[in-house]
Amino acid sequence: MVEFYSAGWFNERFDHAHAVSERIRHLIQKSDVHLSQTVYIRTAPQKPKEVPPLLKQALRENAAGEDYSIDCLYDQTAQRFRVARVGRNSTIAKLWGMNPVSYPCLTGHSYDQAVSRVYPQVSRSGQAHYDHIYAAMAATNGDVVWVPYQRVVLPLDLGRKTRAVRIVTELAEVDICPL
Repeated sequence: MVEFYSAGWFNERFDHAHAVSERIRHLIQKSDVHLSQTVYIRTAPQKPKEVPPLLKQALRENAAGEDYSIDCLYDQTAQRFRVARVGRNSTIAKLWGMNPVSYPCLTGHSYDQAVSRVYPQVSRSGQAHYDHIYAAMAATNGDVVWVPYQRVVLPLDLGRKTRAVRIVTELAEVDICPL
């Protein structure tokens, strides 16, 4: 495992010592690079081997159970999507708890603006969206940590007047390398 700091803590795992050595060499060459973003998002192709089982099921069914997802509803007053429900087995619940005011659930900061950009499109089109995200987020102890995860954003039908999406995520390798 390699742990290093660049605008937040990175933790990377490798299967072989030579891979660790190569990664350290690469990081040394990039030591003068300062990350200008705290969220990197990349639409990902659906390669069956790389999609975690929970996300694969959500894509196949265009739906996900409440326990493993979060729901975001459009707030007309604020003109943005807000977290309305956190599933007890969702990634957010596992890392930050069920409190809907944890860092990833708050609105208005750069993380929220970046990850919610796709919500209106999914809500309008009724089509699921699959992507990879690497984001610097405040941990419960106050440290900033880089979290790699894959996500499926699903349309959520709550009636004609309510725009909503359901999000399912899994901590997983992503096809993004900020450094």
